[in-house]
Amino acid sequence: MNASSGINKDSDKGTGFLSPKRITVTVSAMTAQKLRKRGLAEGRSLSNLAAFLLEQSLEVDSRDRKQCSAVVGTEDEIITPTGFPASLPV
Repeated sequence: MNASSGINKDSDKGTGFLSPKRITVTVSAMTAQKLRKRGLAEGRSLSNLAAFLLEQSLEVDSRDRKQCSAVVGTEDEIITPTGFPASLPV
């Protein structure tokens, strides 16, 4: 890991892709049970299901942020969902 940037520079055999990283999370017993049950139903390991759900959540979050930024105009105005500018309160 590069200390100045915080970006992991490890890559897989020169492909330019970062290798997967192992993380540890703590969830409630109920959440763990639900994840195990869903993993069995989908034919996924607990690790694979957790990684899939995290990645999916981040993609949705990224799309939501892009949609929100498309709604905002300049610093002086907000474009409402109807398309009409609305002044920001000062």
